[in-house]
Amino acid sequence: MKAVDIKATRDYIPECDRKLKASEQSVFELGMLSVREERLLENTVGMNTEGQMFMNIGDQHYLALCMGLKGVRNFIDAEGNEVVVEREKGKIHGVVRPLTDSFLQKIPKEVRLEIAREIIDGSGSEVSEEEVKNS
Repeated sequence: MKAVDIKATRDYIPECDRKLKASEQSVFELGMLSVREERLLENTVGMNTEGQMFMNIGDQHYLALCMGLKGVRNFIDAEGNEVVVEREKGKIHGVVRPLTDSFLQKIPKEVRLEIAREIIDGSGSEVSEEEVKNS
């Protein structure tokens, strides 16, 4: 086994671009989540007083994007300009620098959800109902 390189990134091409020529594909650079970041995601899942599992899925996806999306290449806006990742100055939970709404709105919703799931699944942060019961 090798230690995890928390600074490493991997390229992710959305499903909608995979049949395009490589030169036309948008590439999203995804990073590993730290243990603290994983914990923030896991805290969006819980159990109510009736023993039913709940998940703040919107918060989970938003946090995943803010923490795991490190860069983008070949992502072109309506005017033909290369889009770059934009972040707010403040932090969420003292850890996460949020992505700007203007940046996130350039990514179609279905692609944002796809990328968020890839970040969550790739980081080992997905929590099963059994794990929630045992926590």
